[in-house]
Formats: sequence, structure tokens, C-alpha cells
Amino acid sequence: FKNLGSQAGDIFYYNHATKTPGFSRVFADPEFGRDKVISSIYARLSDSTPLIKVELFGGNHTDDEIKSVLDRLYKTSVGGYPYALKLAHNNCKISGADLAKLVSLYGISNEIGSREVLE
Repeated sequence: FKNLGSQAGDIFYYNHATKTPGFSRVFADPEFGRDKVISSIYARLSDSTPLIKVELFGGNHTDDEIKSVLDRLYKTSVGGYPYALKLAHNNCKISGADLAKLVSLYGISNEIGSREVLE
């Protein structure tokens, strides 16, 4: 991704620009304060797998540091996606049926006057 000369471009463009493993340039976002910088990269862990966005705390991360993090993620990845994140996603996903049960259980419904599509 370094050859693209971009900082933190849209994941869509990175996804179509290359299919090989690698990572984008580090984009350090100081929006939360000077001592609360969040750095982000887009990375592909394996050939022809989806990109992931990796966020790190702090603003002075070297390429070697990022490679080390990505190597650790790669070792536990399944289909180019870190297994721990896939497991967390699957365990925390709320289905439509689960949501309907919660609505029924707590008596939640649309309030009168809420904006709904008119028929």
C-alpha cells in the first residue's frame, strides 16, 4: 500500500487496488487530544482476503512495530480475519429474532408521533 501514496484512504479503494498482503501508511488522528492520538491502518493478512482496519493507541508507530502486530494477528487468523475478533462478532451478534424478544420483554415500541413511513 505504500506505493499508493495515501494515508488512510477508503477501504473500498484499497480493496480494489491490490490483492496481496500488506498495510497502508499510518494515519494518526489527534482528534481526541494531543495525548490521546489514535493511529489507524488498513491491512490485508493473506492473499485475496478482505481488508481489516487496525487501530492503535498513540501516534509514533514504526513500520516494524506494525509488522509485528500484523504477524501476531496473522498467526491466529482464519480466512484473513483474526479468529478472536470473528469469535467475538459471532458471540455478540443480535439477530432479528433476538431483537424482537427484547422489544416484547421490555415493552419497547415506537412512540406516538415517531417518524414512520406513511402508507
